[in-house]
Amino acid sequence: MNNFDKTLKEFITVIKETKEYTSYKAADMIFKSDKEASKLLEEFQSSQQTLQIFRQGNFPGVDEQERKVRELYRKVQNSRAIMDWAKSQGKLQAFIGDLATELTNQINFPFTLPQKGGCCG
Repeated sequence: MNNFDKTLKEFITVIKETKEYTSYKAADMIFKSDKEASKLLEEFQSSQQTLQIFRQGNFPGVDEQERKVRELYRKVQNSRAIMDWAKSQGKLQAFIGDLATELTNQINFPFTLPQKGGCCG
């Protein structure tokens, strides 16, 4: 193993020991084991997509779909498993973003992360 690979492995180990990462992994495990929360989030996201289709296509039923999305959103907000997971995911993403910014500043070259979807967007 060359020096770069060794240093990278150590860097990854340090990241995995941060509170941002360990908090996310704990919340992720709880969320994934809560089938009700997983189903609720999936239903909410699906309803959001349906609402977008209704709006874009100017289809009837927009008002009813908006009510459904609002009701599901309230349920999502009341789910501790979902909210803890989303909050911890946001904190980890911010932490990784800060690392990317620091890399950009230190090597004077833009370092960007691939875009990935979040919880509820």
